[in-house]
Amino acid sequence: WNSGIMTSLLYELLNFVNNGDLTHLDTFFENHADIINQYDLDGKMLKEHSCLLALTKLCSGCQQMTYSDIAKAIQVTPAEAEMMLVLAIQYGLIEGKIDQIKEEFTVT
Repeated sequence: WNSGIMTSLLYELLNFVNNGDLTHLDTFFENHADIINQYDLDGKMLKEHSCLLALTKLCSGCQQMTYSDIAKAIQVTPAEAEMMLVLAIQYGLIEGKIDQIKEEFTVT
């Protein structure tokens, strides 16, 4: 890759991660695994970061959500959605109450 194209691709990756654009991020990973490896990037960490940002956006538009709705929106299982909620609360990205019995999250 020439440096201009590489810079453009890395910028694209950064935008996907920071915008919580999980669909395009997954496509980037599929199409550019060589770049991820070349720069020794942690794909799992990038995906987690992107999921957290997508979750933050989701919470800014909804007052109450089920784990299932969250999971669908951030492309994870309901159990992983709960873990993402916990992480987002710990990092101070969102505030709310988790109801493990009803499997719901309420933004406060």
